[in-house]
Amino acid sequence: MTELVATGKCRAVGVSNFSIPQIQELAPFTTQVPISCNQIEAHPWLPNDELLSFMKHHDILATVYSPFAGQKESGDMLLEDRTVKDVARKNNMGVGQVLQSWAVMRDTIPLGKSQNPERIKANLAVRKLPQADFDAITNLKLKGDEGRTIDLSEYWGVKLFV
Repeated sequence: MTELVATGKCRAVGVSNFSIPQIQELAPFTTQVPISCNQIEAHPWLPNDELLSFMKHHDILATVYSPFAGQKESGDMLLEDRTVKDVARKNNMGVGQVLQSWAVMRDTIPLGKSQNPERIKANLAVRKLPQADFDAITNLKLKGDEGRTIDLSEYWGVKLFV
């Protein structure tokens, strides 16, 4: 990948779903071309705080897929969470807009997805949340990997998250 940067075919090298140990293992090979970003799952249920802190310390941008989280096996959806809905109502925002705003306030780049043009427009209109509301969303964190909603480890036969 670093050779592609030297040829001008790309400007940066990014990774996806890399953990702290995996980034550390790759670090000796990134002296000429540093890792520019790591695309990871992150949302209030799975904020990935330790990884984000590590990345920030090493100037690696965090692009976060699934900022609205997927549906859990229990059927729970972050977009339907009472706290998220209350914060949205209180601030005259959509729930997606609240979650996108929360992600941006954490210095991440959320990659929200929608096919509805009005929701796409609203989701891009991020705003600074009042601190109490930001904290309320942050407090939705689940233990360990319980918040992970996207894990294809079993399907692919490879342990993806270590």
